[in-house]
Amino acid sequence: MSAAPVAPRQSLGALLTLGSAAGFAMNTPIATFVYADGGNAATLMGARAAAAGTLALILLLVLRRVPRVPRGAWAGLCVVTVTLAAQGLGYLGSVAFIPVGLAAVIFFTWPIMVALIDPLFGGPKLRAIDGIAFLIAFGGLALAIGPSLETLDPRGIALALLGAVGLASFLMFSRKALASTPSMTVTLYANFGAVALCALAAPIFFDGIAFPTAGSGQIAMAAVCGFYTLALLLQFAALKVASAPTIAILFNLEPVISILVAALLLGEVLTTDQYIGGGLVVAGLLLYSRPGRRRRGRPA
Repeated sequence: MSAAPVAPRQSLGALLTLGSAAGFAMNTPIATFVYADGGNAATLMGARAAAAGTLALILLLVLRRVPRVPRGAWAGLCVVTVTLAAQGLGYLGSVAFIPVGLAAVIFFTWPIMVALIDPLFGGPKLRAIDGIAFLIAFGGLALAIGPSLETLDPRGIALALLGAVGLASFLMFSRKALASTPSMTVTLYANFGAVALCALAAPIFFDGIAFPTAGSGQIAMAAVCGFYTLALLLQFAALKVASAPTIAILFNLEPVISILVAALLLGEVLTTDQYIGGGLVVAGLLLYSRPGRRRRGRPA
């Protein structure tokens, strides 16, 4: 009798996870509208992080929790903040130079980076089938990038890789920070810290703080912040009801959603090799995310 609610609970968890993945996936396609109207990645990432930090602050106030950080956790939290800013600046910035779909394919090598390093931090050991999954994913990445390497802007490729390395590093270092600090508190400080880092990075690596000048660009920036904040809310909810395999598998569909949205909103069309390569990357990620493996969620 008690098992009856399990199926609806699993369905709700799947819907919440898919909604969260879709919210995150909307960020890069919409970001191109921000850049077209004069905005840049540092400003957009700063605004997005400010929205996420504000969400965490509101939730903490509603729950009446004090965002305390143990003295020994501050160093780890600083590393988490830097890597969070790096992944956002890299991935959001990459679509100013290369197609959104290709940026998504490159960025979503981050689970493979995590998997290769994770055993050193006490994570699950790699198996032969994991090696096969990695070969499929890296083969797909080579197919997606290789034939067009001479015509692609290297800045976009470098930024997408920076985003992947940043997210993988975030997940590696966040374990220590989260061991002594609640996730909502880490979300609060890391995102507001990322706002400060974006403000510092803007005049050095970008053209300063640059907000979009036209109404369409301003709406696009607000949409990125809105989708990102909604995605976080859905992710927090999904973590309470969805199983780890469900979360792992459905979040791997995020690059597929980004590619589809880019095609619909931007009329973006990749080459056949890039579509096949992207499909192989997703297939490799799905194979690695098979049930039975312990996974970590993505950052706020």
